Amino acid sequence: MRMFLRDETAATSREGLATLRPGGVALVEAVDAKALTWAHDVGAEEMRFPPLVSVADLMSIDYFDNFPQLPVLVSRLAKPGGSEPGAWPEPAARVGRDELVDAEYALPSSACYSAYFDLRGAPALAPTRITTRARCYRNESRYEGLRRLWSFEMREIIYLGQADGAAEHLATFKRLLSAWCAVLGLDVAWRTAVDPFFDKRGPRALAQAIAPVKEELLYKGELAIASVNAHRNFFGERCQITDHEGAPVHTSCVGFGLERWVAALLDDGRTAEKALALLRDAR
Repeated sequence: MRMFLRDETAATSREGLATLRPGGVALVEAVDAKALTWAHDVGAEEMRFPPLVSVADLMSIDYFDNFPQLPVLVSRLAKPGGSEPGAWPEPAARVGRDELVDAEYALPSSACYSAYFDLRGAPALAPTRITTRARCYRNESRYEGLRRLWSFEMREIIYLGQADGAAEHLATFKRLLSAWCAVLGLDVAWRTAVDPFFDKRGPRALAQAIAPVKEELLYKGELAIASVNAHRNFFGERCQITDHEGAPVHTSCVGFGLERWVAALLDDGRTAEKALALLRDAR
Protein backbone atom coordinates (compact mmCIF):
# COMPACT_ATOMS: atom_id res chain seq x y z
CA MET A 1 0.00 0.00 0.00
CA ARG A 2 1.32 3.43 -0.92
CA MET A 3 2.20 5.61 2.05
CA PHE A 4 1.66 9.36 1.96
CA LEU A 5 4.70 11.14 0.65
CA ARG A 6 6.07 13.66 3.09
CA ASP A 7 6.20 16.31 0.37
CA GLU A 8 2.70 15.50 -0.89
CA THR A 9 0.31 18.39 -1.37
CA ALA A 10 -2.80 17.20 0.48
CA ALA A 11 -5.14 19.60 -1.26
CA THR A 12 -5.24 22.27 -3.93
CA SER A 13 -7.92 24.75 -4.89
CA ARG A 14 -8.71 26.96 -7.84
CA GLU A 15 -11.52 29.48 -8.15
CA GLY A 16 -13.22 28.13 -5.03
CA LEU A 17 -13.10 24.48 -6.13
CA ALA A 18 -10.87 22.11 -4.15
CA THR A 19 -9.14 18.89 -5.10
CA LEU A 20 -8.33 16.64 -2.16
CA ARG A 21 -5.43 14.28 -2.71
CA PRO A 22 -4.99 11.08 -0.65
CA GLY A 23 -3.74 12.90 2.43
CA GLY A 24 -6.55 15.45 2.34
CA VAL A 25 -9.15 12.74 1.81
CA ALA A 26 -7.81 10.81 4.80
CA LEU A 27 -8.02 13.91 7.00
CA VAL A 28 -11.59 14.68 5.94
CA GLU A 29 -12.66 11.11 6.66
CA ALA A 30 -10.92 11.08 10.05
CA VAL A 31 -12.61 14.30 11.17
CA ASP A 32 -15.96 13.11 9.84
CA ALA A 33 -15.57 9.77 11.62
CA LYS A 34 -15.13 11.61 14.93
CA ALA A 35 -18.23 13.73 14.29
CA LEU A 36 -20.20 10.67 13.26
CA THR A 37 -19.19 8.84 16.45
CA TRP A 38 -20.50 11.75 18.50
CA ALA A 39 -23.70 11.77 16.44
CA HIS A 40 -24.29 8.09 17.10
CA ASP A 41 -23.51 8.59 20.81
CA VAL A 42 -26.40 11.08 21.12
CA GLY A 43 -28.76 8.86 19.15
CA ALA A 44 -28.70 10.66 15.81
CA GLU A 45 -29.68 8.54 12.82
CA GLU A 46 -27.81 9.09 9.58
CA MET A 47 -29.77 10.17 6.53
CA ARG A 48 -28.84 11.03 2.95
CA PHE A 49 -30.89 13.67 1.17
CA PRO A 50 -31.21 14.66 -2.52
CA PRO A 51 -28.41 16.87 -3.85
CA LEU A 52 -30.89 19.59 -4.85
CA VAL A 53 -33.40 21.67 -2.90
CA SER A 54 -36.46 23.25 -4.48
CA VAL A 55 -36.73 26.99 -4.91
CA ALA A 56 -40.24 26.75 -3.45
CA ASP A 57 -38.89 25.22 -0.23
CA LEU A 58 -36.20 27.89 0.04
CA MET A 59 -38.75 30.65 -0.53
CA SER A 60 -40.83 29.26 2.33
CA ILE A 61 -37.99 30.10 4.77
CA ASP A 62 -37.25 33.55 3.25
CA TYR A 63 -33.90 32.24 2.04
CA PHE A 64 -33.55 34.57 -0.94
CA ASP A 65 -34.39 37.60 1.21
CA ASN A 66 -31.90 36.72 3.93
CA PHE A 67 -29.07 35.22 1.88
CA PRO A 68 -29.32 36.85 -1.58
CA GLN A 69 -25.58 36.56 -2.13
CA LEU A 70 -25.31 32.79 -1.57
CA PRO A 71 -27.65 30.85 -3.90
CA VAL A 72 -26.29 28.65 -6.66
CA LEU A 73 -29.25 27.85 -8.91
CA VAL A 74 -29.75 24.87 -11.20
CA SER A 75 -31.27 25.09 -14.67
CA ARG A 76 -31.61 23.04 -17.87
CA LEU A 77 -31.28 23.75 -21.57
CA ALA A 78 -34.48 25.22 -22.95
CA LYS A 79 -34.16 23.10 -26.12
CA PRO A 80 -32.32 19.93 -25.16
CA GLY A 81 -31.19 18.13 -28.26
CA GLY A 82 -33.00 20.61 -30.45
CA SER A 83 -30.23 23.04 -31.37
CA GLU A 84 -29.28 23.59 -34.98
CA PRO A 85 -25.92 22.15 -36.09
CA GLY A 86 -23.19 24.63 -35.33
CA ALA A 87 -25.34 26.55 -32.81
CA TRP A 88 -22.61 26.21 -30.17
CA PRO A 89 -19.47 28.10 -31.12
CA GLU A 90 -16.13 26.48 -30.43
CA PRO A 91 -14.78 26.67 -27.86
CA ALA A 92 -17.96 27.16 -25.80
CA ALA A 93 -16.99 28.72 -22.47
CA ARG A 94 -20.48 29.35 -21.15
CA VAL A 95 -24.18 28.85 -21.79
CA GLY A 96 -26.16 32.07 -22.13
CA ARG A 97 -29.23 32.76 -20.02
CA ASP A 98 -31.43 32.78 -23.10
CA GLU A 99 -30.60 29.10 -23.62
CA LEU A 100 -31.84 28.12 -20.15
CA VAL A 101 -35.19 27.52 -18.50
CA ASP A 102 -36.16 29.21 -15.23
CA ALA A 103 -34.51 27.65 -12.20
CA GLU A 104 -36.79 25.55 -9.99
CA TYR A 105 -33.98 24.00 -7.94
CA ALA A 106 -30.84 25.13 -6.17
CA LEU A 107 -27.72 23.53 -4.75
CA PRO A 108 -27.87 23.54 -0.92
CA SER A 109 -25.76 26.03 1.03
CA SER A 110 -26.22 24.12 4.31
CA ALA A 111 -26.78 20.44 4.98
CA CYS A 112 -29.58 20.83 7.53
CA TYR A 113 -32.19 22.48 5.27
CA SER A 114 -33.04 19.21 3.54
CA ALA A 115 -33.86 17.58 6.88
CA TYR A 116 -36.47 20.23 7.69
CA PHE A 117 -37.94 20.14 4.17
CA ASP A 118 -38.10 16.33 4.28
CA LEU A 119 -40.11 16.48 7.52
CA ARG A 120 -42.46 19.20 6.25
CA GLY A 121 -45.94 18.64 7.67
CA ALA A 122 -44.84 15.96 10.15
CA PRO A 123 -47.32 15.88 13.07
CA ALA A 124 -46.65 14.74 16.64
CA LEU A 125 -42.91 14.42 16.06
CA ALA A 126 -41.06 12.94 19.02
CA PRO A 127 -37.68 14.50 19.86
CA THR A 128 -35.48 13.52 16.93
CA ARG A 129 -31.79 13.70 16.08
CA ILE A 130 -30.54 13.38 12.50
CA THR A 131 -27.06 13.54 11.07
CA THR A 132 -26.16 14.04 7.44
CA ARG A 133 -23.17 14.88 5.31
CA ALA A 134 -23.68 16.94 2.19
CA ARG A 135 -21.81 18.86 -0.45
CA CYS A 136 -22.78 22.51 -0.08
CA TYR A 137 -22.37 25.52 -2.35
CA ARG A 138 -22.08 29.21 -1.59
CA ASN A 139 -21.34 32.17 -3.80
CA GLU A 140 -18.72 34.22 -2.00
CA SER A 141 -17.15 37.58 -2.73
CA ARG A 142 -13.73 35.89 -2.65
CA TYR A 143 -12.23 32.43 -2.31
CA GLU A 144 -9.17 31.46 -0.28
CA GLY A 145 -7.66 27.98 -0.45
CA LEU A 146 -9.56 25.51 1.73
CA ARG A 147 -10.65 28.32 4.03
CA ARG A 148 -13.33 29.75 1.76
CA LEU A 149 -14.74 27.59 -1.01
CA TRP A 150 -17.53 27.70 -3.54
CA SER A 151 -18.16 23.97 -3.07
CA PHE A 152 -17.39 22.17 0.19
CA GLU A 153 -18.57 19.32 2.42
CA MET A 154 -20.44 19.75 5.66
CA ARG A 155 -21.36 17.30 8.41
CA GLU A 156 -24.34 18.39 10.49
CA ILE A 157 -26.00 16.92 13.57
CA ILE A 158 -29.56 18.19 13.93
CA TYR A 159 -32.06 18.21 16.79
CA LEU A 160 -35.84 18.64 16.50
CA GLY A 161 -38.02 18.72 19.60
CA GLN A 162 -38.45 20.84 22.71
CA ALA A 163 -36.66 24.11 23.47
CA ASP A 164 -34.66 22.69 26.37
CA GLY A 165 -33.58 19.70 24.26
CA ALA A 166 -32.42 22.01 21.46
CA ALA A 167 -30.34 24.04 23.93
CA GLU A 168 -28.82 20.93 25.53
CA HIS A 169 -27.92 19.58 22.09
CA LEU A 170 -25.76 22.63 21.43
CA ALA A 171 -24.25 22.69 24.92
CA THR A 172 -23.20 19.05 24.54
CA PHE A 173 -21.40 19.65 21.27
CA LYS A 174 -19.73 22.82 22.49
CA ARG A 175 -18.22 20.78 25.32
CA LEU A 176 -17.18 17.94 23.00
CA LEU A 177 -15.60 20.24 20.44
CA SER A 178 -13.76 22.34 23.01
CA ALA A 179 -12.34 19.27 24.74
CA TRP A 180 -11.24 17.63 21.47
CA CYS A 181 -9.52 20.76 20.20
CA ALA A 182 -7.69 21.05 23.53
CA VAL A 183 -6.37 17.50 23.10
CA LEU A 184 -5.39 18.25 19.49
CA GLY A 185 -3.63 21.42 20.60
CA LEU A 186 -5.63 23.61 18.21
CA ASP A 187 -5.88 27.29 19.11
CA VAL A 188 -9.65 27.83 19.10
CA ALA A 189 -12.26 30.00 20.77
CA TRP A 190 -16.03 30.41 20.50
CA ARG A 191 -17.40 33.65 19.07
CA THR A 192 -20.95 34.89 18.74
CA ALA A 193 -22.03 35.32 15.12
CA VAL A 194 -25.15 36.65 13.44
CA ASP A 195 -27.84 34.51 11.85
CA PRO A 196 -29.85 36.76 9.50
CA PHE A 197 -32.81 34.39 9.20
CA PHE A 198 -34.99 36.55 11.39
CA ASP A 199 -36.65 39.74 10.17
CA LYS A 200 -34.74 42.65 11.74
CA ARG A 201 -38.05 44.31 12.57
CA GLY A 202 -39.59 41.26 14.21
CA PRO A 203 -39.54 39.91 17.77
CA ARG A 204 -37.13 37.09 16.88
CA ALA A 205 -34.48 39.61 15.85
CA LEU A 206 -34.86 41.35 19.23
CA ALA A 207 -34.57 38.00 21.00
CA GLN A 208 -31.46 37.21 18.97
CA ALA A 209 -29.86 40.47 20.09
CA ILE A 210 -30.48 39.46 23.70
CA ALA A 211 -29.63 35.75 23.35
CA PRO A 212 -27.55 35.12 20.20
CA VAL A 213 -28.50 32.04 18.20
CA LYS A 214 -25.23 31.26 16.39
CA GLU A 215 -21.74 30.67 17.72
CA GLU A 216 -18.70 29.78 15.65
CA LEU A 217 -15.61 27.84 16.72
CA LEU A 218 -12.76 29.95 15.36
CA TYR A 219 -9.29 28.57 14.71
CA LYS A 220 -6.68 31.23 15.51
CA GLY A 221 -9.44 33.80 15.80
CA GLU A 222 -10.30 33.82 12.10
CA LEU A 223 -11.29 30.47 10.58
CA ALA A 224 -14.72 29.05 11.54
CA ILE A 225 -14.27 25.26 11.58
CA ALA A 226 -17.57 24.49 13.35
CA SER A 227 -20.72 26.27 14.46
CA VAL A 228 -23.66 25.70 16.79
CA ASN A 229 -26.98 27.13 15.67
CA ALA A 230 -30.24 27.64 17.55
CA HIS A 231 -33.23 28.29 15.31
CA ARG A 232 -35.90 28.41 18.03
CA ASN A 233 -39.18 27.32 16.40
CA PHE A 234 -38.50 29.03 13.04
CA PHE A 235 -38.21 25.86 10.93
CA GLY A 236 -40.95 24.17 12.94
CA GLU A 237 -43.32 26.98 11.99
CA ARG A 238 -42.27 27.40 8.36
CA CYS A 239 -42.24 23.65 7.65
CA GLN A 240 -45.29 22.83 9.81
CA ILE A 241 -43.37 20.31 11.94
CA THR A 242 -45.20 19.95 15.26
CA ASP A 243 -44.71 18.10 18.53
CA HIS A 244 -47.24 15.86 20.31
CA GLU A 245 -49.04 18.95 21.63
CA GLY A 246 -49.37 20.47 18.16
CA ALA A 247 -46.79 23.21 18.77
CA PRO A 248 -44.01 23.91 16.24
CA VAL A 249 -40.84 22.06 17.19
CA HIS A 250 -37.65 23.84 18.14
CA THR A 251 -34.54 22.97 16.16
CA SER A 252 -30.80 23.32 16.56
CA CYS A 253 -27.78 21.98 14.72
CA VAL A 254 -24.01 21.71 14.90
CA GLY A 255 -22.04 21.94 11.66
CA PHE A 256 -18.50 20.90 10.71
CA GLY A 257 -16.88 22.44 7.63
CA LEU A 258 -14.72 19.46 6.67
CA GLU A 259 -12.28 21.18 4.31
CA ARG A 260 -11.77 23.93 6.87
CA TRP A 261 -10.74 21.31 9.41
CA VAL A 262 -8.15 20.12 6.91
CA ALA A 263 -6.88 23.70 6.54
CA ALA A 264 -6.51 24.02 10.32
CA LEU A 265 -4.84 20.62 10.73
CA LEU A 266 -2.32 21.36 7.97
CA ASP A 267 -1.47 24.76 9.43
CA ASP A 268 1.89 25.44 11.10
CA GLY A 269 3.69 23.31 8.53
CA ARG A 270 2.08 19.98 9.45
CA THR A 271 2.13 17.29 6.80
CA ALA A 272 -0.89 15.09 6.20
CA GLU A 273 0.96 12.25 7.93
CA LYS A 274 1.61 14.32 11.05
CA ALA A 275 -1.96 15.60 11.15
CA LEU A 276 -3.34 12.06 10.82
CA ALA A 277 -1.07 10.89 13.63
CA LEU A 278 -2.34 13.77 15.76
CA LEU A 279 -5.94 12.70 15.12
CA ARG A 280 -5.18 9.07 15.93
CA ASP A 281 -3.50 10.03 19.22
CA ALA A 282 -6.46 12.23 20.20
CA ARG A 283 -9.11 9.49 19.97
